[in-house]
Amino acid sequence: MSEYIHTKAYLEPQELYEYTSKKGVTKASGSLKYMLSLGFLGGAFIAVGYLAYLKVAGSIPHEFGGLGSFIRSSCLSNWFDLYFSRWWRINN
Repeated sequence: MSEYIHTKAYLEPQELYEYTSKKGVTKASGSLKYMLSLGFLGGAFIAVGYLAYLKVAGSIPHEFGGLGSFIRSSCLSNWFDLYFSRWWRINN
């Protein structure tokens, strides 16, 4: 019979502090090539997200009012969410 190990889906504040501190030290000690590639990719994703925002913003009629503002603002923020969730999976 295999032993069941319970893991929780969240970290306590002290555990979160220790975890992020270790990750920060690890990432800060990365090579220059690694940091430059992350910076370049981050800029590219932001640029593509802004282009998606412009595409959506240009196609929404003014009559939509507040709904149009909501759709436009969620476009860029959703792109950031996709980028950072992908970045998190790569770097952890």
